[in-house]
Amino acid sequence: MKAAFSILAVATALVAVPAAAQAQSATMTTICALVVDQNLNVGATFARAFNLSVSSSNKGRVSSDDGAIGCGGTNKQGTGSCSAKFAEASLVTLTATPPAGGQFLSWAGACSEATPTCQVVITRDTSVQANFSK
Repeated sequence: MKAAFSILAVATALVAVPAAAQAQSATMTTICALVVDQNLNVGATFARAFNLSVSSSNKGRVSSDDGAIGCGGTNKQGTGSCSAKFAEASLVTLTATPPAGGQFLSWAGACSEATPTCQVVITRDTSVQANFSK
């Protein structure tokens, strides 16, 4: 009779972070749970990660479908910015929400849709701006 046991494998990849952004996290971790009841080889393959930078105007908000991006105009000028790292080839859906009394006007950068929803495929460091009326 063979005994089965569980193992928790943790794979951590170092992420290259530009010198100007060294305060950001420099690792990505994935946890995988396995039940082992026979000889088994386990490996990990890591995708490259790229930065998605988002900004907005006139106190509008931008969020991503996975919650990694969520920013809006919080300073006196009504602009806001944020960023997050995404694995290469990730499809990220961004949604622009206008401020009270304002309207979504346009996207700039990697988005060009005329609607408040934009999809970006991450293939390199990417920037997007959402423009709103006051």
